[in-house]
Amino acid sequence: MDESGKERWASFSSEKAAKQHLKSVARGEVAGACGRKTFAEFYEAWSASQPWVPGTVQAINIAANSATFGNVELERLRPSHLQAWIKTM
Repeated sequence: MDESGKERWASFSSEKAAKQHLKSVARGEVAGACGRKTFAEFYEAWSASQPWVPGTVQAINIAANSATFGNVELERLRPSHLQAWIKTM
């Protein structure tokens, strides 16, 4: 479904072509508006919709708020950001 709620479909000549299309769509979504959100902005919006119990909310918030890359846009996040964060945990 697209943003307006309309269902979209496409056909492809091969499974490989379909997988390539799927990858390009996924990259486009991350590189689009979502990719320009910082980790902190994304986490705030995403976490609000999670069905967590209070103890989980507290634990996850502590972990997410300890991220040193909170102000980094998602499309600019690199494995080194995550590796450095994990080392501090």
